[in-house]
Amino acid sequence: MAPKVLLIFQAPKRRKFYINTLPPLGILGIISYLQKNNILADVIDYNVEDRTNLDLKRYDIIGLSLNMANISNSLDFINYLKEQNPKVKIIVGGPSCISNPLYFTRNENIDAICTGEGEEAMYDYIRQGGFTDDTGIPGLYTRGKKGHFIYGGDRPYLDNLDKLPFPALNKVSLDKYRIPLSKSFPISSIITSRGCPFHCIFCFHTFGYKWRPRSSTNVVDEVEWQVKELGVREICIQDDNFCLDLNRAKEIFDLILKRDIKVKLQFQNGIRVDNVDFEVLNKMHRAGVWLVGLAPETGSLRMIEKIKKDVDLDKIRQVVQWCQKIGMNTYAYFMIGFPSETMLDLEQTAFLIENLNTDFMQISRLIPFPRTPLYTMIVDEGIENSFGQEQGCFFGIPRIKISEISDRQLKRLIKQIHRSFYLKFSRMVKLIKILPPLNLIKLFIYSIRTKNV
Repeated sequence: MAPKVLLIFQAPKRRKFYINTLPPLGILGIISYLQKNNILADVIDYNVEDRTNLDLKRYDIIGLSLNMANISNSLDFINYLKEQNPKVKIIVGGPSCISNPLYFTRNENIDAICTGEGEEAMYDYIRQGGFTDDTGIPGLYTRGKKGHFIYGGDRPYLDNLDKLPFPALNKVSLDKYRIPLSKSFPISSIITSRGCPFHCIFCFHTFGYKWRPRSSTNVVDEVEWQVKELGVREICIQDDNFCLDLNRAKEIFDLILKRDIKVKLQFQNGIRVDNVDFEVLNKMHRAGVWLVGLAPETGSLRMIEKIKKDVDLDKIRQVVQWCQKIGMNTYAYFMIGFPSETMLDLEQTAFLIENLNTDFMQISRLIPFPRTPLYTMIVDEGIENSFGQEQGCFFGIPRIKISEISDRQLKRLIKQIHRSFYLKFSRMVKLIKILPPLNLIKLFIYSIRTKNV
């Protein structure tokens, strides 16, 4: 008899800090991969639903996806799961487990930790019924017969992503997901490539350093499936490096136009501008892209070098101007609180924010992720003994002291910059023209809750 499997995405503990909800592509991708291999799995996304009447005793294996926001809630829920069903096997994965798997080996209620891409690793774990021999399973820490964790070694990254089935978006209620920075509804998301070849000191590279793209045809096939079969009207493209291969990017938008797929698209997650040109931006806009995110992180050339961001601020200015000429909206991301950052550096960041003149902007506190160069710079004890991601959000005061500038100064500066940017009559009039009124109200409430204005 095939084991009964449940995959869970737990809500964050401090929900007021997280305004966006999108389908959990990680676990939905695993579910579709399992289905392809004749294993059925149920899914619960507690971000958008509250299933209190679930019979947990009917499941043999339960997996949870952990990120920096939902660690505490997930660990509490794991304890509850084991109380309700002591025999169930608990496997955890996701960004937090990839970043610091040893942190989770201390939990007596966890039976396996995934250290990379989850599709094949989860399938192998289920096939073995949650039991492993002394060699373990590649890509997993698993409890051996004596109760100690065994690491099966690194699992190679998937090279041909086209072989993966589309995420099981039909397993969730798409009409429950919301993003205030959106034009249409229902809204969904897509990842068209994995991996990042760049070396920013604050990133731990969830999918490794090798960039692995899906083919343009495969990407557009999914876009068309989401729109025509699932009724999706807007899609967030969540890649770290969508435009790394500019010819591929252009092919994707050419195909969307050729197939006459009517959909709104956005890059709220951001694109790198290294090799972006006017032609690809124009194709984006014609294919339905209305929002492009950019992430300078800082306006200080000294800090750009320090954090190894490797970004050209002049090119970012050029891309913003091109987008304005075409009619696409822009969103800029910044972080403050880096080690060695001075008030002069922060003044340069504030100057860039003011003069870049994007339509939207966010400046947030830096969070140190385990297994990043940044983390090893600022944390004395080993990464297995502390977990910076437990700070839980990008706002407020972090638990780990990072910047030489006082926490109070940084918090006040974030508020001042946001106020200076958004509380202008001309900008407020512009935002009213860009977003639906209800979305603007949600964003205003969110800014009050997070004390950003």
